[in-house]
Amino acid sequence: MSNLRDDTFWDGPSQEPLLPKTGKRTRGKPTTKAERMETRGRARALQALYAADVRDQAQLRRIATTVFDDLAVVPEERAFASRLVATVADNVAGAR
Repeated sequence: MSNLRDDTFWDGPSQEPLLPKTGKRTRGKPTTKAERMETRGRARALQALYAADVRDQAQLRRIATTVFDDLAVVPEERAFASRLVATVADNVAGAR
């Protein structure tokens, strides 16, 4: 079983081309540290959204904080995920 705090779990497999190398890159682009952080941040936000959906959508921000604390999310990922969660919370509140 994968460890949720392991970077390889969030980053997924390497971005190697599926076709044989022909001298130029055929698929994908190299990922930067910022792109990996955003990918993990999106995953963290999704975890918080799922937890709130199972529990109480009205408490989304509080549940997200708890999820981020429990998973010891690093500050950069937490800030990015928190912005995503806040956007969803604002849109849900506006739809009511």
